[in-house]
Amino acid sequence: MEFSVINTSLSNQNIKPTQDISEYERLIAKDLQALSDKSIPVSSCPCCGSTKFQKSFEKLNWTYNQCSQCRTLFTENCLSAESIRTFFTTSEARRHWFDKIWNQTGPYRKSNIIEPLLSWVEQTLLDTFEGRKDLRIADLFPHNWGIAEVWSENSYSFDYSILSPMYPGDLAPAFNKDVSVKSVERAESLFDGILLFDVLGRSADFDKLFSTVAENLKPGGLCFGTTLLSTGFDVMVLGKHSNLIYPPDRFRMPSFEGIEALVKKYPLEIVEFSTPGVLDVQNVSKALDSGITFGNSWMEYAFTKRRSPEMEASFQEFLQTNRLSSHGRFALRKT
Repeated sequence: MEFSVINTSLSNQNIKPTQDISEYERLIAKDLQALSDKSIPVSSCPCCGSTKFQKSFEKLNWTYNQCSQCRTLFTENCLSAESIRTFFTTSEARRHWFDKIWNQTGPYRKSNIIEPLLSWVEQTLLDTFEGRKDLRIADLFPHNWGIAEVWSENSYSFDYSILSPMYPGDLAPAFNKDVSVKSVERAESLFDGILLFDVLGRSADFDKLFSTVAENLKPGGLCFGTTLLSTGFDVMVLGKHSNLIYPPDRFRMPSFEGIEALVKKYPLEIVEFSTPGVLDVQNVSKALDSGITFGNSWMEYAFTKRRSPEMEASFQEFLQTNRLSSHGRFALRKT
C-alpha cells in the first residue's frame, strides 16, 4: 500500500472565513432541526459493523459515538439518503455556503486543493493505464461544483461526467460541453475512474455507496477518495472543538482501520492510502490560542512553550508520514 507526503501550505482563514462559518453553523443547526423527525437510529459501526461503541461528544445537538473496535466516529442517529440530499440541494445553510463562503474562497480552494487533487488523479491514471487517454471518469455525488469548474478550465486528458450531484442546481454555473451531468442510474457504461471526494462523511449507507462504486467501475478501474479521518491528530485532540466537524457533512468519520475493514467487503483493494493533511498542527495551535484546554499537559506544553515554525512543520510531516493526519486520501482498484 503506497502513501504520499505533500509539502504545501494552506491557511484556515482562506478556506473558512470566521464570520461566515459561524453563520453557516447557525444555519446548519436550524436546517437540521427541521429534518430531525426524519432521523434514523444507528445501531452498528458503518465501517466494521461492530455493535460495541460509546458516546464520544456532541456537536450541534447531534451525539457522536465511537466504535470500540475500529474507532470510527458516527452520529447516534443519521438522516436518510433522501433527507441528506434535501439538505444539500435546498437548505438555507448550503445556499449561504455558496453565496458567502464559496464566493470568497472558491479561487483559493480550486488552486490549492482541487487542482493538486486532480493532478494526482490524472497522473495515477496515466501511470496505471500506461498513458492511455481514452478513459472515462465519473465524479460521484459531488456537493459543490469546484471539480467541474477546474475540469472545464483545464485540459485534462479524459472524458468527465458528474453523477447525481448534491448541490443547488439553480446556483451552479454553466459548464463547457466536455462536462456532462446525469443521475448515477442513467450511466450508460462502466468507468475507468470514479471520484469520491468528501462523500463518505455525508453518506447514509456505506454499503450502498461502495456497492455503487464497485458496480460502476471497470475491472482494474480506480476509485479516488478523500475523507476526514477519526484517527487523525486534530480530530482526536480537539473532538467537539474541531472546526472540521459539522453534521451532516460529517455524519460519519471513518478511521484508518475502518476503511481497511470496509473495503474488504467489496471487489476492491487499497493501492494508496495517505494522510496528506497540512492543517492538523495549525488547528490545534489555534484552539490552544483561543483558550481551549485538552487535559493533556504534554500536548499543551509542546504546543505553547515549545512551539516554533520548525517544530510545527516537522510535527505535521511526522503526521503525514505515519498516516496520522485527519485528511485522508485513498485510491482503490477494482479486482
